[in-house]
Amino acid sequence: MGIREGCSAGFWRNHEEDWPNAYSIDDLFNDVFERNVFTNEVSLLEALQPGGGPPTISPQLRQLARQATAALLNAAHPSIQFSISENQVISLFQDAYDSGEYEETKDQLEHYNTLFCPL
Repeated sequence: MGIREGCSAGFWRNHEEDWPNAYSIDDLFNDVFERNVFTNEVSLLEALQPGGGPPTISPQLRQLARQATAALLNAAHPSIQFSISENQVISLFQDAYDSGEYEETKDQLEHYNTLFCPL
């Protein structure tokens, strides 16, 4: 296995032109991650904001959503050698969301997202 790479949530938030073709800034978080996390329609771009979405959910869940969105974009990008696949990102998010235990998964995804951004 070679060098692993990943770009931060801040990178993806500020570089919409680099998003992989599989996802759009307007795609809805709940649809992509297949969970009703947000009560209103929050886009992937909105989930990347420093607050990670609206204040109607806990700060920990907002942070997890932010890191999961960045990880998904990393995993989908053809020029990034990300540590895990898109399906694994979604599964990790779903497992953390379903269990209510967010911190460990958030930290894991954040680590992957900040290894080295080749873009």
